[in-house]
Amino acid sequence: MKPLTTINLLDDTLSIQGEVNYRSAAQLMNQLDKLVLSDSLQLDCGGITHADSVAVSLLLYLLKERSIVLLRVGDSLQGLLNLYGVTSFFSYAQD
Repeated sequence: MKPLTTINLLDDTLSIQGEVNYRSAAQLMNQLDKLVLSDSLQLDCGGITHADSVAVSLLLYLLKERSIVLLRVGDSLQGLLNLYGVTSFFSYAQD
């Protein structure tokens, strides 16, 4: 079965491609558990094609043990971060 979402780590930049929602949550967590992530991470969100509240939960989970700079945050994900009042928890890179 083709994964709904893929995660790639290059240096300290984590890229997510695909859907980040309830259908992909378990798969995403399995992929993340296999990675060694640094204390400071850039997260490229430009490849996220669909996001729901699971995406916010995933970002908060990653933030728990490291600082995160978000790159290429789409309108849908930004809207969710605004809705849940967590935009100030993250740093944002300028495009």
